[in-house]
Amino acid sequence: MSSATSPPPSAGEAPRMRAGQLHEAVALIDELPPAVARAIYGRYNPDHLREIVQATRLTWVPIEYGIQLAVAYQDVLGEKDTFNWGRATMLRVTSRPWIRPLRDTAIRIFGLTPRGLYRFAPRFWDAVYSRSGELICLSRAEGAVTIVLNNIPKAMLGAPGHLTAMAGALAAALEFCEVRGDVWMRPLTAGDNRCSFDVIWTERKEASAHE
Repeated sequence: MSSATSPPPSAGEAPRMRAGQLHEAVALIDELPPAVARAIYGRYNPDHLREIVQATRLTWVPIEYGIQLAVAYQDVLGEKDTFNWGRATMLRVTSRPWIRPLRDTAIRIFGLTPRGLYRFAPRFWDAVYSRSGELICLSRAEGAVTIVLNNIPKAMLGAPGHLTAMAGALAAALEFCEVRGDVWMRPLTAGDNRCSFDVIWTERKEASAHE
């Protein structure tokens, strides 16, 4: 059945995300120069912002709240800053008590390595997103993985700002492990319901600094 004739999902079936993820994203915006923060919020629904602020960290909110916030951020500050914002948001999220145990478990099982954290990434995805598809980690050569977001909401795929912030979030593992690397999003295929990110890393930052 085509999407044109499918009934809309009920509130319980709609894609959702944890408010805790957005708490950290909003906190970082609040740390920007006031004029910049006002410009971002001026492009964002104030009712959504109010709900985010009032929600507990574990409350599920519509995924559009996060998507539209990322779009507003990129509209004001551009792609590079949006990538960095996504990375900083994820670093803060994984330091909070509601999700830090997942990070610590990944380190205990696999060690403090990007590959280990990316192998655990599907657990992070399920902790933050609901009814929003799945994250798959595909191992490649040494120091490289491909992250596939499969069967994700169309609203995600249609929002470049959100995908930029998502790439930054994936780069947080590189920052946390203090290695040099990068994340690239593969070109989207028209009509597909997935996107893929290639992640590559090399030596630790402190090792290269002494070369």
